[in-house]
Amino acid sequence: MARAVAWLHWALTVFLLAGIPMQMVFPRYGPIQIGALALTLGVQKWVGHCPLTILEDTLHAQSKENAVIRRSFLAYHAEKWCGIRIPPGCITRTLYGMLAISLALWISPFLV
Repeated sequence: MARAVAWLHWALTVFLLAGIPMQMVFPRYGPIQIGALALTLGVQKWVGHCPLTILEDTLHAQSKENAVIRRSFLAYHAEKWCGIRIPPGCITRTLYGMLAISLALWISPFLV
């Protein structure tokens, strides 16, 4: 079950990352991207951490696998696969930046 949550986590990460290029090609995608980013940031702010990471950690702890993340999903996998250390809070700041870019792309046609 933990692997299914990990795959869901990857799918949602790709969905969020692909959102800005999608918004540039299809402007009507803007509200979906803005809503997804706002929801992601709101849940992270409310829970204090990504709930999918918490769920995945819990499922790993209950199974025989000892791959407990206990930090950002992306930071864990970036270090595990590429040796890149991502500082705490960097992912959240990036999400805020993506939200600002999406808002700017969505509002810009109305400012002309």
